[in-house]
Formats: sequence, structure tokens, C-alpha cells
Amino acid sequence: MKNLAYKRILSGLLALCIAAPSYGFMLAGFVAGNKPLAAFPQNISTYATGGTVLSHVVNTDSTTVTWTALTRADSTYSNKDLGAGFIPPIYRLEYDLNMSASVFSVAGAYGSLGAVSNTVGAVNINGEGCFETYLNLTGNTTYNVSLTCQGVNSGVNFTANVGTVYYLSRARTASGGTGGFGTTTLSIYSDAARTTPASGANNVQIVNNPASYSGRYISPIASYPQSGTNIYVSGTSRNMILYK
Repeated sequence: MKNLAYKRILSGLLALCIAAPSYGFMLAGFVAGNKPLAAFPQNISTYATGGTVLSHVVNTDSTTVTWTALTRADSTYSNKDLGAGFIPPIYRLEYDLNMSASVFSVAGAYGSLGAVSNTVGAVNINGEGCFETYLNLTGNTTYNVSLTCQGVNSGVNFTANVGTVYYLSRARTASGGTGGFGTTTLSIYSDAARTTPASGANNVQIVNNPASYSGRYISPIASYPQSGTNIYVSGTSRNMILYK
């Protein structure tokens, strides 16, 4: 009877291992399906600020970075050096975004959100990094969010409302896509559980990755200096979690 019981247990484990790829989980001693991504919540209080006007970007607590009157002339950022290659080609980055003010005059303030890069404070100045571009060319009550990765832009904008919290998720794969290097997808939600897409066109944006890539720095906010009228944006980024 004991031998029969052992055979049944082994038979059940074998069936579970065979079925595991369909359910995408791992068993002790076996690799079955896709490896689940581990969460690395970011402690923003350990992030550094740098650039031209440090008072415009403040790491206010362990979960929040705040920018106040960040102008189009600023080159200011918050960032963390996680170590070379810490962010692999396959990852997901989540954070909550609330642009609380957007003052429009003749041209827009421009910068990056949630940047994964190998250059401190990188925005789209050298085709490096992957991030969401913010651009407040749409007036005092709205601003645009657009996905850019390794110099490739999605070509579309999500028009966000000032004072509304959005829940962003950016996921990168390392295979498939047009060039075989995978795709990067930005999804914008209206709830913290990330189950309800935000209202508006282009709440999902996809780019084909042009090459393999691993990152070192995360920058919740980085502004890009431009000449012209000194309009500004203010806001917060909260609850940033890297999955890899």
C-alpha cells in the first residue's frame, strides 16, 4: 500500500510538472513556464537630486518625489544608481503620477518620467534610455504623456488631466517585435490595481525595441532645458516599483 501511495504521489508531481508551463509557475527543483518577476520597491528617500535648480525637485519621503515649478529652463532630476546592468532587458516599472500644475504660455516644458537609463538624468538627448515624456503643450489643465525607448517614440500622446492621479506600468520584453529585440509597452490606468484603463485615446502605447538594453539608473523625474518663456510644471511621482 505504501508503494502504491508513493507511486500516486510521484505520478501527481509528474503531472503537475508537465502542466506547470500552462500555468506559468515554478516548482522546487524544476523550472516550468515563465519565471515570475520579483518586486523591488524603490526607496525614494535614498535617491539623489542633481542639476541646475535642486530646490525644484525634492525627494519628500520613502515613496514620493515632488517637483515644484520645474521650468523649461531647468536641467534637474532625481535618480538612483542601482549598479551596472541591474535593470535587465526584461522588466516592468510601475509608478503613480499626478501633475498638479501645468502653466502654459508659448511653448511647453519637457522632460522624462520613470527613466531607465545608463546616463544620469537622461532624457531624449542621445537616444538613450526608456521613459515617458511629459510635455505641457496642451494648456493649463492638460498635458501629454508619450512613450520613448532608445530613441524610438510611440508617435502618439495620451492627454492627461492636471490634478488627476494616473497609474502607469511600462513593460519591456527582450524577444519578438519588428527587430527581434522585443517591445516596450506603456499602459496607463485609472486605479491603483491597474485593472481599469484610463479614459482617453492612446492609454496603451507600444514601441519596437531597436536593440538589446540593460539599465543602471532610475530617474522618477528629469527635466530637459530649453530656451524660451519660463513656463513650468509641478507634480508628484509615488510608489515606484521595479519588477525584474
